[in-house]
Amino acid sequence: MWIRIEDDAASSVATALESKGFKELAVAIREEADAIETQERIDLIEAATDQYATGSDHDIEIDEDAAISDADNGTWVQAWVWIFDDDEENDQKD
Repeated sequence: MWIRIEDDAASSVATALESKGFKELAVAIREEADAIETQERIDLIEAATDQYATGSDHDIEIDEDAAISDADNGTWVQAWVWIFDDDEENDQKD
């Protein structure tokens, strides 16, 4: 599951966790919040958009604030993939 939390809310959560003794988790939340708008992140989302969404006839869309996750040989970027309703798909084929 992915949940987008605004910076001020992330800071409040981190402060609450730290006050309860969860310092490592609070640090991780602050680091993640700080990394949200880095140029590298923006570049990765733009690269995914260029590679998959551009020219897809809007069947694939990638939000500007998409979640990203580093992997061994690349990065996962959250995307939306369009699925037609059964009736609409049949209309599109006709």
